[in-house]
Amino acid sequence: MTTPNQTVKSPASMGARALWYLECWGLKRIDAWGVSYIAGALALVVHHALSLQTFILLIAITANYWLGYWLNDYFDAAHDGQDERKARQNLFVQRPAVRRWVWLVSGLTFGLSAASFISFGWQGVMVLLLNFAVMWAYSAPPLRLKNKPGLDLLSHAFFVQTWPYIICMWLTRTNWMQLDGILLAIFFFTSLNGQLNQQVRDFDVDARTDMNFTTWAGLEKSILILKVSAWVVVLFGVVVVISASVPWLFVPLGLLGLPKIVYQMSHRAGNSNRTFPREIVYATMLLALLYMGVLMTLKSIV
Repeated sequence: MTTPNQTVKSPASMGARALWYLECWGLKRIDAWGVSYIAGALALVVHHALSLQTFILLIAITANYWLGYWLNDYFDAAHDGQDERKARQNLFVQRPAVRRWVWLVSGLTFGLSAASFISFGWQGVMVLLLNFAVMWAYSAPPLRLKNKPGLDLLSHAFFVQTWPYIICMWLTRTNWMQLDGILLAIFFFTSLNGQLNQQVRDFDVDARTDMNFTTWAGLEKSILILKVSAWVVVLFGVVVVISASVPWLFVPLGLLGLPKIVYQMSHRAGNSNRTFPREIVYATMLLALLYMGVLMTLKSIV
């Protein structure tokens, strides 16, 4: 029985709160850590290197990427707090008390993932240390690479989607093939596009609070570069599919990424602050992760 001063939370409000926490703690970044998981998994599938040890490595890599984006929100809190939409999606703006957990969460993620990386010897230790060095240098002062025009795009392009693939290739000591170069090229440009797209979307806010490639180069020029880069991805994808340079089983993964590419192509100076519907992001990423699971269960891809 409740007193007059007590309130009863309805199931709807409790459900909305649970969804908000789920989004802030991970679901919001599913198109980041989820793609990192898929990139690493593709390397293992292509080279028939999937085992219990490498699957645990894949989980550790994904956990590192989740932490990287979580720390990015932590270091961006002061900037995100100046924009209603970004503040609403930043856990550290909405719940400042969570900031005291940063070292605990970072330490737990480091400790739990270390066991997997160490199982691959000194190369695994080097990768683990580099992972944390890059995620810190990208978001945290004094380096904060995300505020260095040019370096912001390159660091994102080299380390967000391409790096998980390279990690799995290096630690499993597999031989490189033409297909690896094709997939890495696609990951490089889609990762670059993803960062540039975010900068274009947040241009109005970043122009007041931050520095990056788009605020330095200008909105119209950045939109043009984004569109050209998106067309490069599409045309390159069409060429490699027609030439049978990639397994046909990989084509559905590319098709699931088309809505985001079409959205990038539709940017104009007057509508650059639009946001891509989160429902489509969740749906396409969940389908891609499920389909990746199917590919991982198949005995032979290439």
